[in-house]
Order: sequence, then C-alpha cells, then structure tokens
Amino acid sequence: MKKLLSVFLFAVIAMSVFTGCSDNPSGDDSLRARVGDFAIVVDEFKEALLSMDNDGYIYSNAVQTVCDYTDGKATQQEAVDAVVQAYSELEKAESEIEEKTLDEETENILKEYGIYPEEFEVFINFRTQDLSTYIENLSYLYYYLQNDVEYNSEFNTNNLIFVSKIDRLIQENNRDYYYYANINYWFVDRTDEEVEYLLQELDKDLKWCSVSEDEYVWENSAEIVEEKSMEYINIYEDYLSLFAEYLGLSEEESEEMDDMLDRLKNIEKDREDNDKQSAIQL
Repeated sequence: MKKLLSVFLFAVIAMSVFTGCSDNPSGDDSLRARVGDFAIVVDEFKEALLSMDNDGYIYSNAVQTVCDYTDGKATQQEAVDAVVQAYSELEKAESEIEEKTLDEETENILKEYGIYPEEFEVFINFRTQDLSTYIENLSYLYYYLQNDVEYNSEFNTNNLIFVSKIDRLIQENNRDYYYYANINYWFVDRTDEEVEYLLQELDKDLKWCSVSEDEYVWENSAEIVEEKSMEYINIYEDYLSLFAEYLGLSEEESEEMDDMLDRLKNIEKDREDNDKQSAIQL
C-alpha cells in the first residue's frame, strides 16, 4: 500500500483479543468468522481509533459550547465549565498514555493484509500529538473566555468569536480527514465483505468520527484516498493561514477584523450549503 505520511496525520489503532464464534452465531459473529484474521486487524485498529474518537468528541463538545455562548445559546459559565472539564479529562488522558508496540504475531498478520507494521505503529501512537493540540487550544479558549468577561470589549468578544468558530471549522475538517486518511487509507484494497465488517464494527461505538454512507463514500483506489486526504490537509492549512492573519491584527484595525469575521461566517455557510464536499476558497 502506498504510504500517506503527513504532518497532519490524525490516526489511531487498537488492541483487543479475537474472540471466536459462539455455538449459535449471530449475523455479526458469522461475518467475523468469514473474514478470518482480518478481524484481529480490525480489533487492533478499533481500540486505538475509539480512544482518538473519544478525545475528539470531548474536545468538539467543548468548542461547540463556546460557540453556543458567542451565539447567545449558552451562558458564559456553561462555556467556561465545558472548557475546564474537557481540559481536565484530556490532560488526564495524556498523562496516562503509554507507548504501544506491536508483537511479532500482530506484525505478521498486518503484513498479510498489506499493512506496513512500522507505519501502523506510528499511527497507533499518534494520539499524544492530537491530545497536545486539543489541550493547547482549550487553554487559548479559556484565555479568551476570561478576557471576554474581564474586559467586556468588542475587540475581546470578536477574538473569542473568531477563535471558537475557526476551532470548530478545523475540527469538522479533521473529522472528514479522519475518514479518508485514518480509516479508508488502511483498508483501501480490502474485499467488500471485509470492508462491511470493518465499518459495521466501527459504527457501533464511534461518537465523533463517522463511517455513515450518508456522509462519506468508501474509496477502493489508494490514489483517490490520497487526493481526498490532501484536500482536507490543504483546507486545514488555509484555516491556519486565516487564523494567523487574524491574530496579526491590532485593536485599531476594527474594520479588518469585522471583514475577517464575515469571511469566516461565509466559510461556515459554504460548508453547510455544499455538504462539506466542495473546496473552501479563502
């Protein structure tokens, strides 16, 4: 499988024990039996992905609460509480992470399915970088929330609005990126039955990520998966550029700040109108 390694690699994997079929297998158990050792790969993948999914869920909910506050749908205290709670949970998760290594048996099974064990191991240990980003972003949100109350100025309020909205957009983009770069990518050349089993297993427990056919199209071409992943990376980089441009403005440049807030609102509207499928022009 062609490698897709990037600075924005958002990924996860998992480790759990393969359990055999029961004497009277259900439909799920029967499918698991038919995919054979591929079920072990899915178990490895799923455990890590669910950890990352839960982190993303906690962070996204906090960001959404701050956005609700700026839209008048939540109180300032509710926003502060959400940020503090998410920060505490994610910081605890970060402190408890231990580096994972693959045993020889798992490495051999991965190779059977065309997956490079070394690359896969990087993937399952990438959670620490995601957590670090979430925690840092939450500290900024808390700072802007406190300033919004303490100084009660249009400048500080606009800062909070911009930061929370762009954080939400980035996280929504990350969610799309996850599907192609961190799920579809690893299993692009699997059989229809194996893909069915994979998506069925993931769909049971995902809270932030999604494998819904209503949202995404599974690709069987590594080239197309790479192209779609790069599209989301490019959008992410555009968001970061817009964020950097905004942070470079001073309080005296109120017209420019208003203009950039309008641009951000238009981006949000475009994303909703185009069902997240068309490129965002900044």
